[in-house]
Amino acid sequence: MFDCSTARARPLALLVALGIVVVACGGNGEKATLDAPTPPNSTNTSTVAPTSTTMIDGPKSPLTGLVATDPTSLGRAALIVKIDNADGAGCDDAARPQIGISRADVVYEILVEGITRFMAVFQSDMPESIGPVRSARSSDVDLIAMFNSPMFAWSGNNENVASDLSKVRGRYVDVGHSSGAGSSFYRDKDRCAPHNLLVNPADLYDYAADKKTGVPTPVFAYRSTGAALPATARATGGVRLTTGGDVVYVWNPTRNGWDRTQKGTPHLAADGKETVPISPANVVVLEVIYASSSTPGSPLAITLGSGKAHVFTAGKVIDGTWSRGENADAWILTDEAGAPITLTPGKTWVALSQKDKAQEIDTVAAAKFLKS
Repeated sequence: MFDCSTARARPLALLVALGIVVVACGGNGEKATLDAPTPPNSTNTSTVAPTSTTMIDGPKSPLTGLVATDPTSLGRAALIVKIDNADGAGCDDAARPQIGISRADVVYEILVEGITRFMAVFQSDMPESIGPVRSARSSDVDLIAMFNSPMFAWSGNNENVASDLSKVRGRYVDVGHSSGAGSSFYRDKDRCAPHNLLVNPADLYDYAADKKTGVPTPVFAYRSTGAALPATARATGGVRLTTGGDVVYVWNPTRNGWDRTQKGTPHLAADGKETVPISPANVVVLEVIYASSSTPGSPLAITLGSGKAHVFTAGKVIDGTWSRGENADAWILTDEAGAPITLTPGKTWVALSQKDKAQEIDTVAAAKFLKS
């Protein structure tokens, strides 16, 4: 939850206005209580959906809102890849730096068995290699369908997850390690198994050339050039997330992005022979319920229904709600005034956070992370 003890003091009237995130901030430093997200069978009253727009300097990529630098990408299907985030000093549990993930348009961070795993969505910007590729989970089922018949790459799953995925089989093209595209995957001898399985996306697109894929539509709404942030946006240093780990995003005005640290160290990704910092234009924190899944020990993220949302964009945070009615629907984000929340054109990382596991940090705390 957002802890008022670490935020810059604000007038009481504003704190009341922020009641969608913080119900009360006691003078004795007690933490506030957040409402639980609405279960998936709840009524969704929001009607504002993401829309694409056209800029005078060219058509935009659907998943970033940026003008497409590669016109051929506009007709390309999305490629979703499950990417490892096991984090540690030893060979047995180290996945960083992930390969190619900095090029993804949208990345979801999802709780699995006590840690998190990434679902990276590529469309406008394609790296040469992606990995380490890991297994699918039940939480994936309600997320992949929103990308309009994407390709879905993963390595391994248990029988229960396979059954769950079969329920949406017609809504994605299987390019996983156990599919007909399996020969596209290879092992990096410089990494330890199972954190060393990589794939060349070009090979996956070749395999799927005669499959029924679709071009994705926007899953978020983006601001047009020069559009101002809403009055509900306020300055912030960033956010600390403790669902399945310890992650901090802080605003870096030099990069115009949110620098990501994990377990106190900068999160770097491999891009060719270089390593680059993870610093997306937007960080969308969605509070979700994690329920029991068909796989014991692996939680299921409930991403249909509604809940609290905290959108970090352009050095500000906008608090509000998220909602989705069906698994093919895009995210609908609205602020406290009921207006749609629009993102900065660019890459977006989405944290599916447990209740009470997201804490806003002030600019002083954020500066310490920028120096690390």
